[in-house]
Amino acid sequence: MTDTPTNGENTPPDAGGAVDLDEIEIGESHRPALEKLVSDLKELERELLSGFNTRREALIWLQKLAIRTLGQVPDKWYRRMSNAFTGGVRGKERVVLSLLLCEDARVRDLDESAVEDARSRVSAMTVRPSLHRAVRQLRSDAGEYVDDERGSTSKHDPNKQRYIAMRPALNELEGRQRGVLLRFLDGFDDVQAVVEWTGDVEVATHGEIRDAWTTRVVSEQSTLNTLLSDRDVDERARETVAAHFLLPAFNAGARDLFGRSIESPNADTESKEAPDWE
Repeated sequence: MTDTPTNGENTPPDAGGAVDLDEIEIGESHRPALEKLVSDLKELERELLSGFNTRREALIWLQKLAIRTLGQVPDKWYRRMSNAFTGGVRGKERVVLSLLLCEDARVRDLDESAVEDARSRVSAMTVRPSLHRAVRQLRSDAGEYVDDERGSTSKHDPNKQRYIAMRPALNELEGRQRGVLLRFLDGFDDVQAVVEWTGDVEVATHGEIRDAWTTRVVSEQSTLNTLLSDRDVDERARETVAAHFLLPAFNAGARDLFGRSIESPNADTESKEAPDWE
């Protein structure tokens, strides 16, 4: 489940020397965007290590990982992960996917200590190196905030920042990606709904979806049948298609958008989840 990145740094940090993200203290900072980035990745790492209750939860996590690493997960890794969803279409799920799922959610009988070790390796070999590359991408653009007249920087507390890396455009993109992913996994009522969705996916991937793919999902009858069906086997097929085509495009789209985004401090003590764009 590891790979040499095709974007960012060519050599990932040594996994054996990786720092536990939970050991990093997050507090007031003059450059809160960097602290916010690390905080978001700590949350994702905890979700990974706890495991996922459904295949859909795993797909949503993979989508969030793309945004919150600023698209710095290796593209090849997403393509390899897409193969993990293939086995569940007609038979037993792949081992890779089983390792991500909670015990009650998986089909395979696996040793829990081995499962925990495998998840830790995913974190050490993929999440943390991707965070490293994301920090290097962000560091030159992270805004610096000086003390106000009362000597306080609390309004720029990373723990209270609403936006991913303090960039509203990333939250908007995450919401759009979540919306198109969930609609795709649910299936569609008719062809017109599919056509409308193909326009939304162009925006959600920031134009990084494969050329002519959105035309193909409407013009190929077999693909269209899968999108319009409510059978379990077609639901599994949609998961496989989403993992293979949508997730890599989400990652590439996040990477491109970050380079065009602008920092905006916005402290918020309420929900930090990105809205789903319907």
